[in-house]
Amino acid sequence: MAFEWKEIITPVVTLTAVWLGARFTQRNELRKKMLEIQSEKLEQLFTECSNVLNDINRVSLTVLHTLDDFIPTAESERSVPDQSIQEALRGYREKGVVIDFDAITACQHKLEFHRPKEYQAWIVALIPLLGTLTKMTPYKNMNPIAEADNRKWSYQELTLYRQELDEKRNALPILRKRLTSAMASDYHQLGLSSEPANFWIYVKRWKRVVNAFFHKPPTPPLT
Repeated sequence: MAFEWKEIITPVVTLTAVWLGARFTQRNELRKKMLEIQSEKLEQLFTECSNVLNDINRVSLTVLHTLDDFIPTAESERSVPDQSIQEALRGYREKGVVIDFDAITACQHKLEFHRPKEYQAWIVALIPLLGTLTKMTPYKNMNPIAEADNRKWSYQELTLYRQELDEKRNALPILRKRLTSAMASDYHQLGLSSEPANFWIYVKRWKRVVNAFFHKPPTPPLT
């Protein structure tokens, strides 16, 4: 009975196909899991930063609207006691309209470690704004009214402060847009990377190798 290579090659091809299938299934599952973890971390970071920006914007708008109520009085009476402004802001604090410095620090550290470009944009936009906000709203103090002195804000001071705060607040939507664009791009790339490696591509390659072997001209015997 003539010896045929197919009797050996066929079982080998079958076993190899099974092995390749198991290998790529396991590889794709591990890859998918890693991408899911990366996507979840990216979503969490965006949510945290977005919440921080929303809170700062809400506090900024609260201060601006409060100043709008006091500026006419400052104009007519030439000044407004700082304590009067603090009393008006206290009601908002009690309702939760506050700056969460812990959340700001946590988000800032994550950006610094994972996303240096967005971190730089964060620093440029937020640090000046927070510095301006804390001139009027010392949220770090447990009882800012108790620590308020007899300072009075003149009409010019309130007007200039309001203008400064409003200008710096305008950096928030620009920063938010930049964070959204950068993280959305990365999220999209993760989505593209999540496509599993095509097992059948490798099967076709293996078939070509086998076919090439069978169609290869026989090697002449050594003399």
